[in-house]
Amino acid sequence: MSDRTTIPSIREVHATEERALILATLEAHEWNATHAARTLGISRNGIRKLIRRHGLTELHDAHKPSAGRPYATRIGHGSPPLPRG
Repeated sequence: MSDRTTIPSIREVHATEERALILATLEAHEWNATHAARTLGISRNGIRKLIRRHGLTELHDAHKPSAGRPYATRIGHGSPPLPRG
């Protein structure tokens, strides 16, 4: 008789590996779902479904230009005004 707490089921292993693969692919494509889906050979809707199933979310670093709203500090909203000539 085996103890189920020490040996994961095949479904648990599959879910863990699937989550890791999806997360690594999304990070490699800077969370561009379309590009990540293309790499994995699935549809954009398919990867969105898997993202929801595994509860994945993008964590932004404060120093990354894509943190929060992309380009918010690059175009107009916080950039110094241009000198008038």
